[in-house]
Amino acid sequence: MGIRWLSCLLLLLPMTLQAAPVYSPGEMEITLGPGERKSFSYTITADGAFAVAPYMWYEDEGLPNDWIGPLQAKWHWFASSASQTVTLDIPDDAEPGTYRGRLLGFVSGGAHSFQRGDGVKLTVTVGADCAGAEFIDASDNDFELWAPNHSTRSVELFGDLHLPVGCSILAASYEVIDEYGEYSGSGELEIVADATGYRATPLVEVSRRGNDKDGREYTVILSVETEAGIATHTRSIVVLHDRRDKADDRPINGRK
Repeated sequence: MGIRWLSCLLLLLPMTLQAAPVYSPGEMEITLGPGERKSFSYTITADGAFAVAPYMWYEDEGLPNDWIGPLQAKWHWFASSASQTVTLDIPDDAEPGTYRGRLLGFVSGGAHSFQRGDGVKLTVTVGADCAGAEFIDASDNDFELWAPNHSTRSVELFGDLHLPVGCSILAASYEVIDEYGEYSGSGELEIVADATGYRATPLVEVSRRGNDKDGREYTVILSVETEAGIATHTRSIVVLHDRRDKADDRPINGRK
């Protein structure tokens, strides 16, 4: 009896709905990992509406509809605005990538006057289950050069790297920063030994100013990018001022 009464009432109502429904927010960007979930809310509003159903339709643009649960066809009567909470549930076996979809509701002004508007645009990024790469600190990160004869030398830097299961290396590089601001360089950081180590061969100028008592320092910034982001590590190359208090020469190339 109640449903018949509501249907008759809708037929008798004038077409008063003028403005298209507005969704707030109109877009949402969410980043989650496999097995994670997140709840979010949005509101749909339309001036002159008689009834609002905030979640009546879903358009799949790559985002599987079973990740956001079933449709909830619930009308809010005698209202021009209503809110909806949706839970996004990422399966454990979801592939990393970007997925898109659109949530849509309906508003009614009576007498078969229905509009749905543009909806809420969802962009969901699923990251890999990756904790990120980690550089293993050596006991001594400084590399020393002698003698300062203004030559250009290639210095071979080695080190250890920890790459957790679930991570892959997307990019690896190094950058050289000169204390004097006169020399710079960059290059590809070589990943070796089944991703358990790295090798870099930056070129530096073996010179220093006569009044520079602690030597000329080159800072080498190492970077490894995985699905979890960019990990960085710093190595130092120093052109010594003199050899006093040095028991023996440090090698030009070697593992530190």
